[in-house]
Amino acid sequence: MISSVVREVSGKLETLKFSTRAQARVERALGMSIQGVLTGLERNEYGVDAVSEILAASWNDGRGTSVEIVYDLIDEIGFKEAGVLVSELFKAALAPTTGDTGARAEKKQ
Repeated sequence: MISSVVREVSGKLETLKFSTRAQARVERALGMSIQGVLTGLERNEYGVDAVSEILAASWNDGRGTSVEIVYDLIDEIGFKEAGVLVSELFKAALAPTTGDTGARAEKKQ
């Protein structure tokens, strides 16, 4: 099960999830597999464009939003924190399951 990450943005809780839908959107946007995306992230090869695409695809509990909305988020939290959020999304999506079928969303402030 892919877990969600909950963050407070502009006084409102937003739920992000790197769902299968979000992963497919990122693969199309960046022109590579999720494994390629992970490798690029590990090597710090991506800038605002890639991070924005990943967050936009994951927004709204994995249903996505426009990158324009995500640009505002990055302006608010900063690029470094946006990168931390992407890391949290990947960990939540790729973490091994332990048989827990309930939502494992975490609120981080």
